[in-house]
Amino acid sequence: MQSPESTLSPPAADAHLDAIVRRILKSKQYRPGSIRRIYLVYLYCILMCIPTLTAGMFVTLKGIGLAFGSGGGTSTPLFTLGVSIMSLSLIGIIVASVSRSRIMYRAWKQVAPFGNIPAGVAIGLLYIPLFNLIWIWVAHYGLARTQRKMHRHCRIEGRSARPWIAFVWCSLSIVVFVPVIIADVYPHLESHMKPFMIVLFYSALLMWPYVLHDIKEAAESITEWRVALEESIA
Repeated sequence: MQSPESTLSPPAADAHLDAIVRRILKSKQYRPGSIRRIYLVYLYCILMCIPTLTAGMFVTLKGIGLAFGSGGGTSTPLFTLGVSIMSLSLIGIIVASVSRSRIMYRAWKQVAPFGNIPAGVAIGLLYIPLFNLIWIWVAHYGLARTQRKMHRHCRIEGRSARPWIAFVWCSLSIVVFVPVIIADVYPHLESHMKPFMIVLFYSALLMWPYVLHDIKEAAESITEWRVALEESIA
């Protein structure tokens, strides 16, 4: 944990704390390291899901190809194995999604004095299909900008969020649908669009843990700063 001297700004260290810092002290506090532990659960699930889901899709498609080639439908052992593997990855995806939501919720609660969006709304709207393609800019890029704003205002010397990382990921999450739309409008280009679909999909998927890691590190530095602040005025 950082010492109060290295994390507190001179104005925040005296008895006359400004209004925003007073609001921060009244808000819910999370234990140092709690967000980091949630992130480790998320990261483990993602690292398990990516190869498992990829293998399951490959085996399933292979099973479908063999089944139709023999005229026996899709009821082959290979197809069943592929579906079972993908079902296993689904459990990891659910746990990862819950862990991600917990991290984002806690990060939004921390920056509440600097933001105008309740944490529950910021996370809940991410689960609305299609609308979430717009809301990710608010929930992720907006969060990173707000964390950076809080770091600057309170002069927190710990690691701050880097909004450009969230910006790139949000852009990728939108661009990934472009090849899909092109292939749908121009069916003769479908074979040419498939490599772009795969590259963009896995680029966005692999970059997401890095985005969450950046948010997590900023949240942890805010937590350490607040603990130091409370100790200095106790």
